[in-house]
Amino acid sequence: MVAKSVRLFLVFSMLLICSLPIYSSELTEEYMANPFDPIVDDSDEGHATDGSATEYSYLHPLLQSPVSSYILMGVIVAPTSAVALVREPSGQEFFIHTGDMLGNNGGVITVIFSSGIEVEEGEEIFMLNVRNRSASFEKDES
Repeated sequence: MVAKSVRLFLVFSMLLICSLPIYSSELTEEYMANPFDPIVDDSDEGHATDGSATEYSYLHPLLQSPVSSYILMGVIVAPTSAVALVREPSGQEFFIHTGDMLGNNGGVITVIFSSGIEVEEGEEIFMLNVRNRSASFEKDES
C-alpha cells in the first residue's frame, strides 16, 4: 500500500514538474526586451483603402459610425452628473458622459437630459432620444 502511494506521489510530482512555466533562462533576449510586445505581427492591419471595416478597426466603436446609427438605451441624471447607455451598430453597449465623443464626424456629447442626449458635430446638433421599446440586433425591414 505504501509503495503504491509512493508511486502515485512520484507520478503526480513528475506531472507537476512538466506543467511548470518556462524558466527565465529559456526566454529569448527579444522577449525579455519587452514581454508586452504582441507575439503576432499584424502591423499591416488597419490600412485598407477600400472602405472595409478593417480600415476603421483602429477607431473606438463609438467613433466608427454616424451619430444616427447609435441607439440610446437609457440615461441616469443626477443633480451633479449624468450618464447614458448607448448601443453601437454591432450591439456593444457603452456608458457615455458629457464631453465624450460620438460618431464619425467629430461629434461631442454636449448635454445629457432625462429623455435623451444632444451631440454637436461642428455646426450641426443631433438629438438621440431614449428608446422606449425594446431594441433588437436585427435590421429594420423598411
